Amino acid sequence: MIRVVVVDDDSHLRDLFKMMLELEDGFEVVGEAGDGKAAISRVEECQPDLVMLDLEMPVMDGLEALPRILEAAPRTKVVVVSGFPEDSLEARALAAGAVAYVSKGLSVEALVRQLASVVEDEGG
Repeated sequence: MIRVVVVDDDSHLRDLFKMMLELEDGFEVVGEAGDGKAAISRVEECQPDLVMLDLEMPVMDGLEALPRILEAAPRTKVVVVSGFPEDSLEARALAAGAVAYVSKGLSVEALVRQLASVVEDEGG
């Protein structure tokens, strides 16, 4: 079972991601957060296998939170899920420790496949 924390400031998107993951075999949403600061606390509590992390959020954005999330849970894999074009922030997210950068526009099937493959590829 892949334990996931979903982080996005849009509560409707968080709900959509949670619902989509919970309908798939092999995923369990164990926490959620609406900003980077709250994400760090949730990840520290839950120690998930995977974090779906938005970039543009209030209080603390995803790029600022990313290294702190990895510090709080070093074995956690972080996938940045963003609405921004990949070439603008992908390199920064990967350099900060994300294992993948995916678009919010992906189909449910493609997103789930990518999340599962990241955890499998990374030995999770």
